[in-house]
Formats: sequence, structure tokens, C-alpha cells
Amino acid sequence: MSSTLVLRSALPRALAPRVAARSSMQVRYAVTDSDAGRMKYVPGGPVLQGSVNDPTTFPPPSRVHGSYHWSFERLLAAGLVPMTAAAFFTTGSNHAILDGVLGVSLVMHSHIGFDTCLVDYLHPRKFPVVGNISKWAVRTATVATLVGVYQFNTNDIGLTELIAKSGQTCVDERVLFGIPYLCISRDRHQDGREGVVHSIWELENVLWELHVETLTDPLM
Repeated sequence: MSSTLVLRSALPRALAPRVAARSSMQVRYAVTDSDAGRMKYVPGGPVLQGSVNDPTTFPPPSRVHGSYHWSFERLLAAGLVPMTAAAFFTTGSNHAILDGVLGVSLVMHSHIGFDTCLVDYLHPRKFPVVGNISKWAVRTATVATLVGVYQFNTNDIGLTELIAKSGQTCVDERVLFGIPYLCISRDRHQDGREGVVHSIWELENVLWELHVETLTDPLM
């Protein structure tokens, strides 16, 4: 009987500190919740909101920035191959739409590549100043390039004819010390002589015709 009385008197004494601590924590949380505007975290201040057990916040999922964006990049990169190949077999003046599509596709493909490099190496979260400057520099360069491509397609030969000319050869007949010879180059001659421009697949036929004319010419 006496042991039971001693146990009953000892239990409240042992539980009293725990109850007091729990009540003080409840009061502290109540004060923090009621004064949330005053107890917000300030960088460098002593008050922290949340704990290490709080879940990390993630941006909401978006297919525009995910699967759709990835598919668009792959289709754009794959589409540049047939468009560039088609430019070798067309003339810029007759295919203005191909000029515009090819120009916009090249600029967009380059912009996506540079923007990916900025996200990987100069993200604004880690480099708030340099990252934002680089991001707007790439955007400005992209807009300026689009304007330049538009001017080149409308006021000059255009991208399609430029690519077609890269596969052409200038053949010019010249005479050196009384000996005729052929001058073959990719560019126009600097002395003003235009020569005859042929594509690579036509050059073999041109040389063969000149060879036949040389053999059949009685003066030669």
C-alpha cells in the first residue's frame, strides 16, 4: 500500500516537466502563427521558417517545357538536313519560301543551342547578374540575326542560292604564253572575267566537251 502511494506521488513529479515543455511549445507555435507577418525569415536574421522535414517545392509539370520542347528540337534539327540538301538543287529566286523557312530554322536551332548552354553553365539562380546579361544578349543577337537573314533573302541572293553556289565551279579558258588552258576555281575571278559557272556534277561534261572540241579542231 505504501509503495503504491509513493509511486502515485512520484509520477506527477516526473511528468510535470514534459507537460510544461509541451505547453510552452504550443504557446510558441501559437505566437509564431499569429505573428506570422512579424516572424518571417529575413536573410541574415535568426528566425527560420519550416524545418528540414518540409518537402522541396517543384515547378508545376508542363509539356511545353518538357516533351513538346524536346520533340520540337529534334524535329527542327532533323528537318535542317533535307532543307539544306534541297537548296543545292533549287534556285533562290524561284523558292523564296524555302529561303525564309531555312533562314528561320537555322536561327532558331542556333538560339536553342546557345540558350541550353546558358541554362547549363550560367543559370541566373547561380549567376544573377552575368546570367541575365547573357540571356538578353543571346535574345538580342537572335533578333538581329533574323533581321539580317531577312535583308539577305529579300535584297540579296538569299540563303538557297548561296548554298547552291557553294557547289558550283567557275571554268574559264585562258591563254598563257600562247598555250590555252583552263582556269578552274570555286569563286569568280578577281580580274573581272566572269567565266562560265557550272555545278560540280556538270563539270565533268564541260571538260569532256572541251576535250572533244580540242581533238576535232583542225587548227589545234
